[in-house]
Amino acid sequence: MQKRTLSLALAGAALAALALAATQKHTTAAAAPVADTTAKDAAAPAPVAAAAAVAVAAAALTQQAAAANSPQVTFPDGTTRPALNGVDEPARLQWPPDRPYSPVVDTVRDGEVEWWKHGDGSWSTTLRRYDTAAGRWITLTPLFQPAEVKPAQLRGR
Repeated sequence: MQKRTLSLALAGAALAALALAATQKHTTAAAAPVADTTAKDAAAPAPVAAAAAVAVAAAALTQQAAAANSPQVTFPDGTTRPALNGVDEPARLQWPPDRPYSPVVDTVRDGEVEWWKHGDGSWSTTLRRYDTAAGRWITLTPLFQPAEVKPAQLRGR
């Protein structure tokens, strides 16, 4: 409920700023002589630009508030990010102890699955799958890391 109230308040503030800017523009244009209109119109975009900046800031705050209230995944360096793929109870990302942690550099969508791309070329995500054997939903946080290609030796050769 708090997210919705914040979003509505920010949207209302942005709309009020846009309405005020539009009212000021039309009032100024109607009161000014025709020869003066070009000078007034040149100054008019400032309130409109300010209203647009308010709207952009309001949208950014709404996104930040939504991200802060969504389930978070904790990474080995202590940073957190919102869980991917609709996961509501994410597990901590487990990084192998023999490799230095590489932070997330991008979020990529591949088809219907969202992934985190790490600086060293590793990929991780959060998934929720139904375990038919146990009859319950489980949360996974898989990590795929690049490795050297090792030659496979076939039996008997």
